Amino acid sequence: MIRIREWRLGGITLRLMAVLTALYFAQASASASLITLTGVHTLDFDHSSGQTVPQYLNSVLGGVASISGYYAWGNGYAGEGYVVGKTLADGVGDYLRTDQSGDGRAFTITFSQPIYGISFAFEIFPDANAPTSSVPMSQWPDFTFNAYSGSDLVEHFYTQGQIPSGSSANNTHETAPQLLSSASFTFPNGVTRLDFIDWPPTIGIDDVSLNFDPPSSVPEPATFVLFATMLGGLGVCLRKRGRCPVPWD
Repeated sequence: MIRIREWRLGGITLRLMAVLTALYFAQASASASLITLTGVHTLDFDHSSGQTVPQYLNSVLGGVASISGYYAWGNGYAGEGYVVGKTLADGVGDYLRTDQSGDGRAFTITFSQPIYGISFAFEIFPDANAPTSSVPMSQWPDFTFNAYSGSDLVEHFYTQGQIPSGSSANNTHETAPQLLSSASFTFPNGVTRLDFIDWPPTIGIDDVSLNFDPPSSVPEPATFVLFATMLGGLGVCLRKRGRCPVPWD
């Protein structure tokens, strides 16, 4: 049977309000404490002599990112001789590319905390599978980018190589399908895994900007309602001059 008792604003009521308020702000503080990197961090892949790709990522991102799959430094790669003009980094510095060893099709970068945006330059390199546009488009090189939150696919991007227009820097026309471009994506709820996939080899990326700042956060609906209810109850108690009926088992 439920009995109704009256509590005067002061003792137990104020203590209860203080506990609930403390829990509310503790939850917000705990969420914020999960972030170890903030702001935008750039990967230009210009590394010191002898430095491996995992070592480079660790030096820039402090252990937040790891890489797996088939990857290599890319300076000097010319798509089996079919790139005769400008490439990623334009011969200055380095970039990251899929490796030719094994199946050489993909590499994955995984993060221990969410990222909320990325932009990068990329190149789809040509090769002997499609030396000219006369080859069926099903044989043209392509690039797939996937972003995941856990096992959930959040972003899927796909594009094929194209026939370059005009002439390259050394006045030699490039006839093999390829593409030098850039891409940018935002992830409002964050992602923790990025897949860079080619067919056939090779693709490369450079000037990767990673945004670790989440969108402006707002209280979770249930928490916000709880806090609003507390404030509303306090107002009722004040209007009743300190007498607040509370259910009591």
